[in-house]
Amino acid sequence: MKAGLPVLLILLGTAEIICAFMNVKFPLPIALILGAIFIGLGAKALIDAKKAK
Repeated sequence: MKAGLPVLLILLGTAEIICAFMNVKFPLPIALILGAIFIGLGAKALIDAKKAK
């Protein structure tokens, strides 16, 4: 499960960015920032989980 949450965060971030470019009633800069934050947190947690092993 430790690797599941980071992957979910990365997928959520990419979905956020895709939805931003599809103009789904959400301001583009905010959606891009949120997507980058989700991807960054997911990548950091995935790297931390790999280091712990």
